This record gives sequence, structure tokens and C-alpha cells, in this order.
Amino acid sequence: MLDTRDLSAEKTRSCSKESGVTAGTFSETARFGELLVLSVLGRVVDQVVKLAGAENFEGKTVIDTTSPLSEDPPVNGVLQYTIGPNESLGERNQALMPKLKS
Repeated sequence: MLDTRDLSAEKTRSCSKESGVTAGTFSETARFGELLVLSVLGRVVDQVVKLAGAENFEGKTVIDTTSPLSEDPPVNGVLQYTIGPNESLGERNQALMPKLKS
């Protein structure tokens, strides 16, 4: 099952028809899956988890592919991050979903 913010979007409908994959809201998809892949911009993880409902992640394995890259342009060729030098996006994400399967 794939999640989307807009179930009525043409792209979503055509993907579902062609592949046979079901589409749902963030909440429906998180509730449906036994194994979840979290693949969103790191700077919006908190919003996505809120939309999906942290309770829908409980007891599940989550593969976290998020990245802490900022939307700001590089400074002297160096990409900017949304976290500080002593922070971990993975740890921050675990705090949003504290009851994952371990």
C-alpha cells in the first residue's frame, strides 16, 4: 500500500490501476503495513508521523530512509542540515515513534 496526501490525484489513480497497488492516506497506510518504509524529507518527518498517527507505528518495523538535508542552498559547496552537529535525525525520528518493534 502506498500513501498519499491526495487520493483523488490522477497520478495516484493511474498508479493504482496499472500496478494493482492500493493507495491510502498516511494513517490508513501506516495502520495497514506490517513493515513500513519512511521515505520523506527529513524536515517534514514530524508532520508525516502526525498525519499517520504515531500509534499506527507501534510494534512495527520501520525502515527509515530520511535525510537531514536542509532546503537551504550549499554554503561554499557544503550542504546544509536541519539538525545540529551533535544531533541525530534517526534518534529524533525514534522519539516521534517510541513504540517501534525492536
